[in-house]
Amino acid sequence: IDDLKRVIENLKKKNEDEKRRCESQVKEYKIASKKSVESAREKVASLQDQVETAKADFLRKIEEMKDSQSKADVAAIKEAHRKEISELVQKSNQKYRSMLNKRLDAEDQLKDDMKAAKGELAELR
Repeated sequence: IDDLKRVIENLKKKNEDEKRRCESQVKEYKIASKKSVESAREKVASLQDQVETAKADFLRKIEEMKDSQSKADVAAIKEAHRKEISELVQKSNQKYRSMLNKRLDAEDQLKDDMKAAKGELAELR
């Protein structure tokens, strides 16, 4: 009977240890997820700032050129700048999509790890 009590106590201890480990993993997952979201928000804000800066520079250049360029030159400059802005937006979108895909892949991996840990915990119970 003492052996049985010892086995039961050992199983309870293992179960508690596994429970703490799983809870720790859940906490780490939540922290990592929050960091990923914050990082994504910061990158999006940075990209928005870049676009706004480029737009403001363009408008400033247009104002400067109105006095010294013909309408045809201004139209050509506007088109060139429109293309430049379009390329900048596309590059920014590609960077954001890449970052988002990496974040989603990391979250998927963390979810898979959590499922495995929960399965292990369920087996211990």
